[in-house]
This record gives sequence, C-alpha cells and structure tokens, in this order.
Amino acid sequence: MPESTVQSLDEKAIPSLISITGERKYTAMGDGGHGSLANEQLLANPKFMDGLEQKGIKHIFLEVDEARQPDMDAFMRGEIDATELSQRVGVSKALDPQERDLQANLQQQFFSMAKERDIKIHFIDPQVIVPENLADVNHAKYKLEKAYSNGNIHSEAEAETFLKDYGVTLKQVEDLLDNKYSNGKKRMSQSQIQSGKYQERTKD
Repeated sequence: MPESTVQSLDEKAIPSLISITGERKYTAMGDGGHGSLANEQLLANPKFMDGLEQKGIKHIFLEVDEARQPDMDAFMRGEIDATELSQRVGVSKALDPQERDLQANLQQQFFSMAKERDIKIHFIDPQVIVPENLADVNHAKYKLEKAYSNGNIHSEAEAETFLKDYGVTLKQVEDLLDNKYSNGKKRMSQSQIQSGKYQERTKD
C-alpha cells in the first residue's frame, strides 16, 4: 500500500482541547477538511474520549447526514454493531481509496468508545435535495423580484400563483434565497445546535 498522505493528529493538542471542551456548555470545532482524517483520529483517540468522559461530556454532534440518526440509535441499543453502523454512515469520497478503510476503522473505534462511555452521538447535517429544475427556480426568482419591485405582487398567495406559470413553488425560491442549495446541503450553525430539536436531544 502507498504511504499514507493523510494528515496525522497532533496528540499534544488533546489536553488543550479537553480543557476547552470542559469549560463550555457547547464547543464547536471547525471543519477539518474532507481530505483529512484528523477529526476521526481525534475522536478515535482513547485519551481524548477518556478526557471527555472525565469532564462529564454526554453529547457529541457530528456533521453527518441526520437521516442516519436511526442507525446510530440502533447501534446504541445494541441492534447493530459498529461495523454495520460505519457501513451505513459511509466514508468520505474526498479520500484516496486506500484511506477509506482507515476512516471506516477509526469510525468504528470512535462509535464503540462513545457507547462504552455512554456518550450520545447526534448526526445533525440536514441534507437538502437540489431540485432538477434549479435553472427554472433561478429564472423564476428573478421574475418574482422584478414583479415585487414593480408593485405587481402584494402577498405570498399572489407570489405562489405567479410562480405557477414557471413550474416553480414559493418554497423553492425561498430556499434559493436562503442559500440552502449551496453545495447541495444546508449548513448547521452553532446557534441552531443550541436551539430547537438539537437542544432537546441533550436533556438527560
């Protein structure tokens, strides 16, 4: 196998990360890059997981498709094993083929250590399907904005009726305006993590 090109985790950073995490109710860590395994190496590191347990951390939120949450819940209940869960979650296509097995192995280690420590894992990346008629949505958005500026549209109901001529819904235009179709998914902010259903999940 060729020498790995994956960036390795600097274990010297683990004590600082544990300390910071233990001082805050919520700690958000930035995207480490989909071509790197540094995040997986951190989460699969026993020193890091032991530190989180000692700090009383009970919940970890991950940028993983939230549609896979039932699979994670099934794993925590003992209905499937870590290997099966990893297969369902999948690996990054940004990695070289020879690195994907390593990512899967790290995932399995992390899932197992979290379960052993009774740390709940939450998948919170909401996938948004980009409509096939995205070009039509863009065109309709432009026409709708022009109609609003000319004073021809006065309500959402009128806007919905106007858009029907273009085969587009008002919801599609609103999603486009909210940048939900950027890169095919909607990003989750820390403020969203702290609110609504995500905060509800952390109630023990």
